[in-house]
Amino acid sequence: MATDEGQQEQVLDLGAPGVGEEALDLDNTVSSLVSKTYLVWKIVSSRYISPAKVKAQTSAILACNGTYRVIEKGKNLFLFGFEFEHDRNKILRKAPWSVSGQLLVVKCWPPNLAIEQVDFSTTVFKVQIHGLPPDLSSLWRIEKLGGLFAEYNGLEETIKNMYGWLGFIRMKVQVRIDSPLISGILVKDFVGNTVWVSFKYEKLADFCYRCGRLDHTLQACKESPRPDEGIEKRGQEALALG
Repeated sequence: MATDEGQQEQVLDLGAPGVGEEALDLDNTVSSLVSKTYLVWKIVSSRYISPAKVKAQTSAILACNGTYRVIEKGKNLFLFGFEFEHDRNKILRKAPWSVSGQLLVVKCWPPNLAIEQVDFSTTVFKVQIHGLPPDLSSLWRIEKLGGLFAEYNGLEETIKNMYGWLGFIRMKVQVRIDSPLISGILVKDFVGNTVWVSFKYEKLADFCYRCGRLDHTLQACKESPRPDEGIEKRGQEALALG
């Protein structure tokens, strides 16, 4: 790539180890610290939310055993540094979170990326599957339903246990922030009958009742209401997602 002066842009190779680094193993030390005690958070909102407000609101809901720091890295982009690794793991396991009704997208910080390079296009959700007959509840069929989302991350319990205790199946998936939430799908059973299977999203923060997307609310939506499916109807349907 040429610069404004017509010179070739210099590329500095930092991938090769420096003199003495093999013995000191500095790269692994920093990488280990990042992977064990840090998380990167992004608030999905057009409104600016200050680090002080984020710290004040998360201190009650996170219930950490140790201390943690909130470092602002950009507009609504934060680095969370935890004293204890188990606090960090618990926060990641219980995602998603929200602040002031706005979705908090929680991501690990890959040591090979700068914070600004972390991908926030998807977020994790625990999604309940309702209306699926037991005869259609095999593992590969659940995986097929999970394939409707950006990524299927599996089940936390056995299908038998979930049906016995909950009466529904809960799966963990990655949902695209800029895509409409999937409220459900028609499936065909063994004899050709169709059954409506609905999805309920646990810990769902504010989102757009008109288009079903997570990256803005109704007030900021640029889509026009459809004549056959107005705001009230779509809003009620979306609220049913839980």
